[in-house]
Amino acid sequence: PNWYCLLLDSQSAAEVEAAAAWVESNKYFFVYNNSDAGNANPSSTTDLMYTLQQSAYARTGGLFAATQLLCYSAAGWAGRLLPTTPGSENWAFKTIAGVPADALTTGQIHAVENKNASVYTVIFGLNLTQFGKCPGGEWLDITRGTDALVNSLQVGVLALQANALKVPYTDAGIDMYRSVIAASLKQFTDSGFLSASPPPYISLPTA
Repeated sequence: PNWYCLLLDSQSAAEVEAAAAWVESNKYFFVYNNSDAGNANPSSTTDLMYTLQQSAYARTGGLFAATQLLCYSAAGWAGRLLPTTPGSENWAFKTIAGVPADALTTGQIHAVENKNASVYTVIFGLNLTQFGKCPGGEWLDITRGTDALVNSLQVGVLALQANALKVPYTDAGIDMYRSVIAASLKQFTDSGFLSASPPPYISLPTA
């Protein structure tokens, strides 16, 4: 179970749909690329990106790749951003090494954007991704950052319970949990994922 992001060695619409459904159910993270022309057609309602949008998936990110069928741009996109601190990144406006940019019309770009997917085009001479959304409308960095924050809280609380001889059911014991929670929140505030002004507030009951 010690992995997070799924990538495919195929861009088949059927395989991408199956993978997206599996990832949504199992709470992983999935990035794909697809070259089907319908994705960039504003009137298409049968293409992959439209179909995923209708499913409102929150754990998938799609990149339209018109120039090269098997460019593996999704793998390059993930490889560029997954090494960063979760929640500190933006999946838009990134250059993907070794991947050709597409020459798309404004209409094609907006067609993909309106389906909550992304493109890789030239902007002022730079090859850059645009948008960085999940099909359901959430931003990829928010999904990844939220997953990382939840994981940090879970690991911290479990570590407290496992390493302490006893966490007493007293105000002092409850404060031990507060300290663990506060440490995670500070980490994600420092990274820029959570707002520092005002900072997160922890409300705990008394024993």
